[in-house]
Amino acid sequence: MSTTAAPADSSSISRANNEARIDALLAVLEANPERHDVALELAKTHFQAGYPLDATKLLHGRCLQDRACGDALREYLIGERLDEQAMSLIVMRQQTASASAWIDLAIRKHYSRDFLGALDACERALALVPNEASAHNHRGRALFNLGRVEEAKAAFAAALSNDPSYAQAQCNLGHVLRAEGQAELAERAFAAALALAPRYRAAQSGLGTILFAQGQLERASACFNAVLEDAPADIQALIHAGMCAHAMRDTSTARARYEAAHAADPKNIQAMRFLGLLGEEDSDTDLAVGWFRKALAVDTSDAQTWGDLIASLEQSNRIEEAEAALTQANVACANHPILELEAARLARRRGDEPGALALLRKVDTAKLPPQRCQLYQFELGQVLDRTGDYGAALAAFAKGNAMAASSPRARGLDHGYFPKQIAAISDWVRRGAPMPASDQDEDRGADLCFLLGFARSGTTLLDVMLAAHPQVISLEERPTIEYVWNYLGQTKQGYPGALEAMGRSEREDCRRIYRDALRRHAVPAGTGRLIVDKMPMRTPHVALIHRLFPGARIVFAARHPADVVLSNFMQNYTLSEIYCHFYTLSDSANIYRAVLELWQLTVQQLAVPHHMLRYETLLADPRQTMQALCAWLNLDFDAAMLDHRDALLQRDRIRTNSYHQVAEAINTRGLGRWAHYADALRPLLPVLADASQMLGYSLDPRLATAQRAVVGDGGATHSAA
Repeated sequence: MSTTAAPADSSSISRANNEARIDALLAVLEANPERHDVALELAKTHFQAGYPLDATKLLHGRCLQDRACGDALREYLIGERLDEQAMSLIVMRQQTASASAWIDLAIRKHYSRDFLGALDACERALALVPNEASAHNHRGRALFNLGRVEEAKAAFAAALSNDPSYAQAQCNLGHVLRAEGQAELAERAFAAALALAPRYRAAQSGLGTILFAQGQLERASACFNAVLEDAPADIQALIHAGMCAHAMRDTSTARARYEAAHAADPKNIQAMRFLGLLGEEDSDTDLAVGWFRKALAVDTSDAQTWGDLIASLEQSNRIEEAEAALTQANVACANHPILELEAARLARRRGDEPGALALLRKVDTAKLPPQRCQLYQFELGQVLDRTGDYGAALAAFAKGNAMAASSPRARGLDHGYFPKQIAAISDWVRRGAPMPASDQDEDRGADLCFLLGFARSGTTLLDVMLAAHPQVISLEERPTIEYVWNYLGQTKQGYPGALEAMGRSEREDCRRIYRDALRRHAVPAGTGRLIVDKMPMRTPHVALIHRLFPGARIVFAARHPADVVLSNFMQNYTLSEIYCHFYTLSDSANIYRAVLELWQLTVQQLAVPHHMLRYETLLADPRQTMQALCAWLNLDFDAAMLDHRDALLQRDRIRTNSYHQVAEAINTRGLGRWAHYADALRPLLPVLADASQMLGYSLDPRLATAQRAVVGDGGATHSAA
């Protein structure tokens, strides 16, 4: 009986060949230590096998004795951006009338930014040795810095033609292709460089940068982490690894990477800025502002960080501080487009829409970083909407959403996650949401109130008003019940399947997970106060909430479906598997319909007690609306709830996109807005028909300007089991 061995892959064959070659060359060198040519060949093989430390150790020992060994070490040092070491080597070397010496001079010229001088020196080297690969490589570097891109690419190609194993030339070609926007070709070039030198850090970083821009976050992260294995204090690798983790929402890893970069270089602006952005995302304004100010203490001319500082203060409704920061920023870097954008946002906050529009028209968007260019489009859309130029506003929102959809973070999202979750829960609810009933002595959530609905349905205003009540503890959009369904999702049955055979001990585990989350958010147990847990996009999970906490109160905030869909399309959201469904009006309408259908199915199938409150009636008659809500929640009405702006001063930063609207006096500007966009929304009205009928709204745009559901009891409806 004969067997056939599986063929080895090419990389393993290459490794085996390199190892055998290393052994053979070592044997020759041990017998003939003076053979610099053998030492050079051994060093090259070490590089190809992924042993750069062995290679450089060998070259360092011979770089002053043998010109070729010195040249190889020089190319490695420059390729890895170890510029001081490269210059030290060049200074120590004896300069002769040779191509190698002319290349040394070219490198000196390059470091002094005399690119024409560098080009001349390379051409003198090539006049002596026309096929000298390193002369072609450094000629390409000079040409690229002179803006002669096509000639630079030809020079790198010539270098590779003369020396196909020249990893540095391959990497430089990748940098040029990336600068041209030829991502696919750049990726190939960096990968080819790594095939020639597997532990070439500059090539790993270049490849990681390309992959990050393409949204291939895990692969990009692997590249930067590979760099850090060899160089744990590499500042740019730490920052880029942090950016990858940040984009994948692994904030603990991102913070650790940024902090390591800051520790390695306490004056690094990027590290401090990204630490500030992490604080910003966590709504910790003081932390964010602290980091931004530390960065600006190092470099007051950094417009990016000024923009971040001003935006953080504005989003915290600290408008006077934001205005003061803008004044300081304009002294340090006047007329910068980032500052013009922030000035426009502050003008809008003051109610000066014409002034805001004039400022926006001045901004050179070509000079804005991608995220701020995206922000610009959403800001422009908001101002155009307020000034009545609805067609132009719609176009601006569409541009902003297109930019958001093409961002690295968006491309790394699982866009099917939320629809699949809705489908799984819907199937469970149609079967009656089977789950063993809770005993009366279990934690039934009598102290809980879940504020649900849909994003942009008025839940933030309602939450601020409720938080002013002395018997209410408000928890605004913090993860709590999410920990429960994530825990269930890791079980064999998954979520919601794991609920079907859940015994008392498992139910208690789930409740403990929820209560632990409350404690982490500084919500104490046993206070006798009502805990309002607000997160409107939890609506699909109302069956889980009701089954786990049957005694909890559920409030559903409703708003005209067309206004909700439009308003979500108008938002520059922090991206997630939920908010990635608002890039188009069509996607917004479809996800809204899916959520509302599941809500209706759940409350009908399970007879879920709830209170439905309409945003329109809250604005029209806040006193009566809040009185009705308090009665349903078994709370005494407190007039302090009606002064929501005073209540806003007593609480932490608003975590939603409504932060600026709840800081204004109650107004009806957003009611019936959809009528101004009726032509764009008309194809979607059939999608919204069932939800509109269920909630009691008309889809006739002629009625939209005075849109208000005709119901009694302060616009509230109740359902009791």
